[in-house]
Amino acid sequence: MISLKNKFYTLNNGKLWQHYNNAANTRCNFYGVQYTSAIRFVFNEAPSNVKIFKTVNYEGANGWQVTSFRSDLTEPDLLGPGYINTQDIVGVLNGVGDPAIFSYMTGAYDDYGNSYPSTLYPPINRAGFDRKENKYMAVLMNKSEPNPEEISFGNEISGIKGYFAVVDMSLDNATDVGGPKELFAASCNYDFSVY
Repeated sequence: MISLKNKFYTLNNGKLWQHYNNAANTRCNFYGVQYTSAIRFVFNEAPSNVKIFKTVNYEGANGWQVTSFRSDLTEPDLLGPGYINTQDIVGVLNGVGDPAIFSYMTGAYDDYGNSYPSTLYPPINRAGFDRKENKYMAVLMNKSEPNPEEISFGNEISGIKGYFAVVDMSLDNATDVGGPKELFAASCNYDFSVY
């Protein structure tokens, strides 16, 4: 990496590459290849306690969606060797399926079934992130399979059980395409699990 006269350069295959050198101010373009912004982080507060992760929240620009929210393995010894009991919500990107949690704009719809952007009616409902007190918040709905001898199970409950959770977020393909998309902080609400 080289900085010279307020310009940033790196070397790629032995050639000097100047970053931030386009008129359109294209973001996430490295060495002529366009990438999609994505981030992975871990929620691991109180790591010795099993928690029920209830919400995922972030502060930043509109346009972020959750593509995956996964907890660690929970109680594998009770279920037999090799059994993986991962509670998660997972979406699929690139036009095949939907994200796990829609962004604020792509999750908007009205009482008539119109999705955003609708020219007939303004969106009044959200399937995904909603905005409250300058923060985007979404409730986590469990999409896991029921566990043996579970009383409340599977997708009939909200929240994801685990010691920690791994979250993947990316930008949607509809909100202010090419514009800046800051992400300042991520958080979650959780309760401690009671066995």
